[in-house]
Amino acid sequence: MLDEFLAADTVVLGVPMYNFTVPTQLRAWIDRIIVPGKTFVWTANGPQELAGNKRVIAAVARGRLLWNGDGRLLRRNVCEDCARFYGH
Repeated sequence: MLDEFLAADTVVLGVPMYNFTVPTQLRAWIDRIIVPGKTFVWTANGPQELAGNKRVIAAVARGRLLWNGDGRLLRRNVCEDCARFYGH
């Protein structure tokens, strides 16, 4: 799985939102591709990506939009948070 990810130029994710978060299958996939020394390293300035400049397309589906007071989605975008580790 990690080798396929590293070889890809573009990654397409189908991301339904269940109970205000992503499905466990996506979380498990993320845990398998965010690998210290393979897709990122820690530096004094935080994580540095090692996987190259990948294009990640996340098709997110949810039942309704939940907004907080400053106009942002109430939930965190797990896909964007993880993409910061491997480069996007």
